[in-house]
Amino acid sequence: METEFEAFFGKQQRPTRSINNIRKVGDILDIEPRTVNELIYPQDVHVFRLHINLVEHPMSVWGCISFHNRAKGIYKGGIRISSDLDIWDTIELSRLMTLKTSLVDLEFGGAKTGLRFDMSKAYKLFGKEEYDIKFESYVKKEIIKEFAHHYHDILSKKQYVPAPDINTGPAEMAWIYGETHEPSSVTGKPEGVPGWLPGRKEATGYGVYIVVKNLIEKMGQKPGETTVAIQGFGNVGSNSAFFLDKLGVKIVAVEDKDGSVYNEEGIDVTSLTKYVTSNGTVKGFCDPAPDFFGVEADIMVPAAINDAIDAEAAKKIKAKYVVEGANFPTTPEAMEIFEKKGIEVIPDILANAGGVIASSVEYANPVSTQKMDKEEVFAMIERKISKNLNLALDIAKERSISLDLACTFLSAERLITTMQNKGWI
Repeated sequence: METEFEAFFGKQQRPTRSINNIRKVGDILDIEPRTVNELIYPQDVHVFRLHINLVEHPMSVWGCISFHNRAKGIYKGGIRISSDLDIWDTIELSRLMTLKTSLVDLEFGGAKTGLRFDMSKAYKLFGKEEYDIKFESYVKKEIIKEFAHHYHDILSKKQYVPAPDINTGPAEMAWIYGETHEPSSVTGKPEGVPGWLPGRKEATGYGVYIVVKNLIEKMGQKPGETTVAIQGFGNVGSNSAFFLDKLGVKIVAVEDKDGSVYNEEGIDVTSLTKYVTSNGTVKGFCDPAPDFFGVEADIMVPAAINDAIDAEAAKKIKAKYVVEGANFPTTPEAMEIFEKKGIEVIPDILANAGGVIASSVEYANPVSTQKMDKEEVFAMIERKISKNLNLALDIAKERSISLDLACTFLSAERLITTMQNKGWI
């Protein structure tokens, strides 16, 4: 039976795909409501403000950490900086992290940090009009260093181990290490920083690549016959494109927040990467896509932001598969349309798990004093993602459910077993 607070919290929380899937799994397994709620509600949520000073310009940055579930291990999850992030988004991201770590069978729990900051206001404050990577790096450094100082105890004791996410990367993780001086307190660190891991930067994109590679084999196609469209060309999108291009897959369209590029014969990924490094966008590299979501492609990879594929976008998509490189990029309404159209979705909790798989190695390495090389890290990512993709495919077939729901089913079963064995439920 729900407590008054649980009922209140549930009413405030907006419906999400992960909640819908967890409830469906609860119905399939005939799980009591209390256990379902253990999988839905966060363990702990911190809301805070950081005070930073940008060259004599004092500013406040609102933030939130959602510690969702630690049944399988310490809290693990990235730090995201965004202008429109809210508490409920952060809770949803932490819930997805719990499901993700369980799905690929890692001994981590799920958490997420959201820092709400509008970089465009910083540009305006300092009278800047053009993209300035050094300026953005300076601003993020001030924010992250203050965050690391504010949560020094939690981070240094490794109660929560963060990693990169949207608008954060290796440099930001190095600044956290500079506060804690604990190699295992943060993952995704740059080369040379104690505890860094070869291949960690490319790991999430590599995981997406492994999923697509498996799907190409399932379709019975050759890589050169396969077309892919990628939304987003940040860390995940660009690395996915790199590995797929290397395999021989045709990347026919890429879109970012400023525009898109399209070439039905395949985009030169190496040249596009150099262009984006210099210009901060794909826009202008070559002709734009007439309608990105309407392009002819076997596989669509949303690797940018949450809720990028809504009902209108879903109606246009012609792909056989959607591989979620981003966190919850597909709305529940879009999922219903995909189901009617027969488009299979490989969910974020599997498709972008490469990063956290690599993080598990990076977290453990300082204790073992052994360092894996990049090929060993990639082999581990391929092994875990391929194994659990096949397990989920079997569940989907046996129970006549979608692959998306099958992934939640597999993850939730493992979590429930762990919580039962620990006496939590």
